[in-house]
Amino acid sequence: MRAEQYASRIRTLFTRLFLLIDGPKSTWQTICLRQTFLDLIVLMLEVGDGTVSNTVSDRIASVIELIRKNPERHYSIDDLSRMAALSPTHFINQFRKGTGFPPIRFQLECRIQEARRLLQTTELPVSELAMRLGFSSLQHFSDTFTRFVGCSPSNWRRTQLPERR
Repeated sequence: MRAEQYASRIRTLFTRLFLLIDGPKSTWQTICLRQTFLDLIVLMLEVGDGTVSNTVSDRIASVIELIRKNPERHYSIDDLSRMAALSPTHFINQFRKGTGFPPIRFQLECRIQEARRLLQTTELPVSELAMRLGFSSLQHFSDTFTRFVGCSPSNWRRTQLPERR
């Protein structure tokens, strides 16, 4: 995406946030707010004009990019900190400073973001999505998805694609 496309998308997401915040309070509002915040975070991390590298070291930024591109892989803190050439404690602190999340939470956010994309754009069974995204079981995926999004993967898919009901 070009810089003006990023700026336009970010403006759109902020507009959606303000409309949702001012709207009627409901479970659906909470789910939409959470989704919009995640979309905004991911989009802001994608910006290639130095936004990320100004706030996070280049080594942390490369780890962030790796996790975003491969959310299904299992990364230990030791492996990630080694990639960034930092001690585990310093890596976690720098990562949290740059993303707002500890590395494991960020990876889960990326997995859930990818799960939402796949649920919306494919007909893959939820169990296959769970395995593709590196979850140890369907139950673990379903519990994690529900905790992050507010409803089960199947229910979320139905709400996103009403014509499938």
